[in-house]
Amino acid sequence: SWGAVLHSTATAEAILDRLVYHSHVIKIKGKSYRLASVNS
Repeated sequence: SWGAVLHSTATAEAILDRLVYHSHVIKIKGKSYRLASVNS
């Protein structure tokens, strides 16, 4: 679907590859405040 947005699959892959290459996964533990506000 990114290829359709950017009109080129190769361009979309290059952009996403550069964004993901230096990324870090952050795991957040605990209850979600968003879910708490939806449930109340």
